[in-house]
Amino acid sequence: VINHLGFVSGFAFLGASLLLWRVSGSRGRRLLLAEAVLVAAMLGTTAYVQLHIVPAMERDRAAVGGDITSVPTDNPTRAHFNALHATSENVEGTGLLLGLGVVLLMAAEDTSREAIPVTR
Repeated sequence: VINHLGFVSGFAFLGASLLLWRVSGSRGRRLLLAEAVLVAAMLGTTAYVQLHIVPAMERDRAAVGGDITSVPTDNPTRAHFNALHATSENVEGTGLLLGLGVVLLMAAEDTSREAIPVTR
């Protein structure tokens, strides 16, 4: 569920960035582009975990009867599950660091300009 929220938030961020692109100067556009690239990479890491790692972990879990902790740690299926779990933690950790990069780039944005009037 939390990954679904991440997808929605990521795509909303990209949409908002496209809107901001229209009213930004060259420096702002470079920052927006960098932010968008990092958010796209975050979406990619989340998709990779959800579409490749989690299904393989679920297959391993099903292969041992549903409770991976019920088999010994030297069981090949459990060892594979544990390796996949470690990989998923690393990939998700990478996504977290990318998010930190987005926050730092957002902090570098120029917020001193006045609000742009909305024209109809």
